[in-house]
Amino acid sequence: MRYNRRELASAALSVTVLSPAFAVVLCEIQCLVCGAEGRTLPPSALQRFHLWNSLMRPNSVAFESGSGEVSIKPPAEKSFRIALPLNVPGFGQVFVYADDEGAGCTDRSLGRASPMVLNYALACDRMATVRMVELDCKQSAAVISTQTQERIDAAQSSRRRAAL
Repeated sequence: MRYNRRELASAALSVTVLSPAFAVVLCEIQCLVCGAEGRTLPPSALQRFHLWNSLMRPNSVAFESGSGEVSIKPPAEKSFRIALPLNVPGFGQVFVYADDEGAGCTDRSLGRASPMVLNYALACDRMATVRMVELDCKQSAAVISTQTQERIDAAQSSRRRAAL
């Protein structure tokens, strides 16, 4: 079966029960993650999942992974960034990040959505970064081509639709 991103996000958000290995435990965050084609990632694709602190240094945090699922116990009262290498069509395998749109993730901020649809969080953070660069370009009088601006706007529109 093939799903588009919106169908996948809707399905993932409607999931109420994860496998028993990922039962809700206080302060533990469950993440759902899929590849670009919309299929859940195998545990082997999640081996390099990790958290970074605000200084971009890896945190030693244990996590459990299953097919398309990661369960983490984030560092208490410290902000962090989730990092994961994923295959991105047109770019190859790249590290993608989620850090609550620049504010840094915390156990409290991630506790709002459990399970967390990691692909959506990654897209939100990338969009926030692109918008920040776009603003910097405009403030420094750098010209963004019409084609690039259209692609930025289309990406923002797609992200908004995925939030519905």
